[in-house]
Amino acid sequence: GKGQAKWLRGEYGTGKTFAARYLCARARSQGFATSEVQISITDTPLHHLETVYRRLVERLETAADGPNAFQAIVEGWLYQVGEEVRRLRGIGEDDPTFADVTEQRLEDKLADLSRRNQAFSQALRGYHRAMHQGDFATAQGLLSWLSGQPHTDRGVTSAAGVKGKIDGQAALTFLVGILSLLRQSGYSGLVVVLDEVETIQRMTAPNREKSLNALRQLMDMLAAEELPGLYLVVTGTRDFYEGYKG
Repeated sequence: GKGQAKWLRGEYGTGKTFAARYLCARARSQGFATSEVQISITDTPLHHLETVYRRLVERLETAADGPNAFQAIVEGWLYQVGEEVRRLRGIGEDDPTFADVTEQRLEDKLADLSRRNQAFSQALRGYHRAMHQGDFATAQGLLSWLSGQPHTDRGVTSAAGVKGKIDGQAALTFLVGILSLLRQSGYSGLVVVLDEVETIQRMTAPNREKSLNALRQLMDMLAAEELPGLYLVVTGTRDFYEGYKG
């Protein structure tokens, strides 16, 4: 029910990435979702948390659904809401009250998410509504927005009552939303690997400081128990841990 971090240290070629991937494979077999994010200066800079979040979602993987599992996780969560209605209320899909009761159960589930991140829960609500109405284009657009994709059609976000795009600060709260979604869906948690963080040493001083601050933010949130179920793995060379630029 809490979160923690592990830090792997080793020189190039000693097997840090292999060890992290082995850990992820073990974690998936134990009911965790996993995501491996390789930090780079151009493609995924650590100080752009919105980009890190987008890569994290793109590389979500589970034992049941394999890679690119985000949509399956969301749909599995919605399916579970319907199953709870069938099990707890004894109502089947052919019952005329099924849709209304399911909607109410969905709102109960979203209440906890709304307290943490209103925009995340609002987009989920819009996704459910669009799928129920057969508006698959809007549903896919909202899923892309939740994934951190920056070029979502404004008409799609307006339909769900959300606006703008996920920036660096919002990325951490959206990560909290994914953790809540996984927890409500019965997953053990989420393992996130930030691989090759030593690349920040080659950045300019301001960007290097921002990158280190991004790591500090994650550590602060873990310490404050704001990321329940997150197992964060960070890999880096000896210079990253001991050098003056690390």
